[in-house]
Amino acid sequence: SPIVPVSKTATEGGILYDFGKETFARITLKGVPETGCELYYGESAEEALDEEEAVIRLKKIGPGDHRLQARALRYLQLVS
Repeated sequence: SPIVPVSKTATEGGILYDFGKETFARITLKGVPETGCELYYGESAEEALDEEEAVIRLKKIGPGDHRLQARALRYLQLVS
């Protein structure tokens, strides 16, 4: 069943989503704009916000809809 964020916060480059607890989930993106987006996963907010040091970084996700590989996370930063 879908997991929804318990909160979202604007960041300099995008939005930080907090799922409330560590989880293992497959992220689904719908309607990525022509300019694409980037995702930064983290067990802490600091990790997801550190675009250079985040353990899992997905850069240059193209436009359209995407269903990504399942990964462990609590926080996810989406930058577009």
